[in-house]
Amino acid sequence: MRVPFGRTRSWIARRMLSDAEVGSDSTVLDLGSGAGDILMEAAALGARAIGLERDPVLVAESRRRIGIAGLARRADVVEGDFLTARIPRADVVTLYLTRAANAAVARRLELELPTARVVAHGFPVPGWRPLEVDEYGGTRIYLYVPALSSGRIRR
Repeated sequence: MRVPFGRTRSWIARRMLSDAEVGSDSTVLDLGSGAGDILMEAAALGARAIGLERDPVLVAESRRRIGIAGLARRADVVEGDFLTARIPRADVVTLYLTRAANAAVARRLELELPTARVVAHGFPVPGWRPLEVDEYGGTRIYLYVPALSSGRIRR
């Protein structure tokens, strides 16, 4: 599935991570991590940050930027498609994808990371009910927990 590349502004990334309550004990997984913007913000908070990106040029750019920022001990990018690659364990999953891509990855998250906090910027996850919607700077940030938001487990 092709998702157009779009940068996540640092202030949006910080708000996403804040909404998901990311701290130094968190592991953050960014699906479709692009140039590593969210990864770098998470690592700067002391979290372990893992990106999954299919474009080898963006993987190289992310790794270069992470290295320059001195965050290589806390952040890394794996080349792979988020629909087929192994999804690492994480407490928080960040999404800045399209509505269709969010829908495509939703079932995997329900099955593989049902209790992770999933924070999506710009586009909701179809079929999931957000626990919170944060309107910030003209954009929407959606917070989910797959097992709760999908309706599989009642609160």
